[in-house]
This record gives sequence, C-alpha cells and structure tokens, in this order.
Amino acid sequence: MKHSSLTRFGFTLVEMLTVIAIIGILAALMSGAMVAVRARVQKAAISAELKQLEMALEAYKTTYGEYPPDGTDATAVKRHLAKAYPRATGLNVTGINPGNALVFWLGGPIKDGRTVGFSKDPKNPDVTGSNTTTPRSAPLYDFNPAQFGTVSGNFATYTSKTGGSPYVYFRAKVSGGTTSYTGTFNDNGASITPYKKGSVWYGEKRFQIISPGLDGKYGVGGDVNAAIKNADAFDNQTNFGDIEDLAD
Repeated sequence: MKHSSLTRFGFTLVEMLTVIAIIGILAALMSGAMVAVRARVQKAAISAELKQLEMALEAYKTTYGEYPPDGTDATAVKRHLAKAYPRATGLNVTGINPGNALVFWLGGPIKDGRTVGFSKDPKNPDVTGSNTTTPRSAPLYDFNPAQFGTVSGNFATYTSKTGGSPYVYFRAKVSGGTTSYTGTFNDNGASITPYKKGSVWYGEKRFQIISPGLDGKYGVGGDVNAAIKNADAFDNQTNFGDIEDLAD
C-alpha cells in the first residue's frame, strides 16, 4: 500500500507571527542602539566645540593680555577695552551679555549676517563693523552663521548644532587671589548661573562656558550636586566637564 506525502510550502500562521515578533524585537533593539549612538555623537560634537571655543579664548588672552569680560559689569568692559586698545580714546561697548559675549569678542561685530573681526587700526577697532575700508583682523573663531541664535544689531548668540539655548560665557572675577563668579543669563524665560561645588568655583581664575546639552535647556546653575537632580541641567556640558560627571 502506497502512502502519498504532501509537500508543504510557505509558513503556518504561528510561524509567521513568531518571525514578525522576532523582527519587531530586533528592530526595537537596533532603534534603541541607534538613538544611543546618535546621542553620543552629538555630545562629542558639543564637547569638541566647547574645546575649540576654550582654545579661542586662550588665543584672545595671548593677543590682548586677558580674557574678555562677559558683560555683567559695564565698568569691566570699559576697563578691558582700554587695556586691549590703549591708543583708542573714549572706547566703550554696551549690550554685551554672557549669551553674546563669545561671538562678539572672538568674532567681532555682526555685519551682513556674519562676524567680521575688528579693525586693525589701533586707534579705532571699529566695534560696530561700519568701517569697510580699513583692514580687519580675522576672527579668532570661525562662527557658523547657521548656528546664530538671537541676532540683535552687532551681537548674536551661538547655539550648538542641536539647537536650543545658546552657549553661555562667564568670566571669573579674581580679588586677592580668590576666584568668584557673579551674573545670570536669561534666555526665553530660562536662566543659568555659573557652576561650583560647595564653595569652590569651577574655572578658577579663568572662565566657564556652559552648553544646555542635547535637550537645549539650562535647568539650574550653582552647586553641581543640586544641579544633577534637575532634569534639564542633568545633561548640561561645560568646558570643565559634563554636569553628570562632576557631581558627587
């Protein structure tokens, strides 16, 4: 007696559902991994930009004898201009704040949507960018106009490529060898102050550059051990380290 055998082609419903479930799990794992990789790349890009800005500030100090002011003290701005340009008379700049100070001092005034550096005329650095005939010094940092945030007159804020609130610059105040920081920067209702741990300020006798991180939000400044508990401040990055790594 012969038994006929039927050859089965394709998948059963159970097999197909099993394959679909496995594919879904793999896709979810890959998606999560890709998100994590993308975040690491973006954080690395911000860290690199912070380092480049830091180097540009060091070049500024080499050129002009000190780090530029952050705009929180009008007297300090006027005093710095007198030191940086001793042959200029009556020179002053108003409108500088911790949010636009980096672009102004490292790039010069804004003209036609880009930084144009300062005039090489020792008697008139042309802080408004209005003199188009006198040769100008090249900016100390190559600011990308696409990353300008708020542009107002000769000033502009500067954001990371991920957007959000801009980089903020605070210069240390040194008295009797002791470092302190003052000042606040406000951006669309969000504010940030310099960082410290306990009673010790970061950026001793130098400066702080603060990025709001990947979420584009500052959260809070002040003591890093308090900032680490703030959801918006947790991912903030600075020229002296990431907030999540600085806290105890």
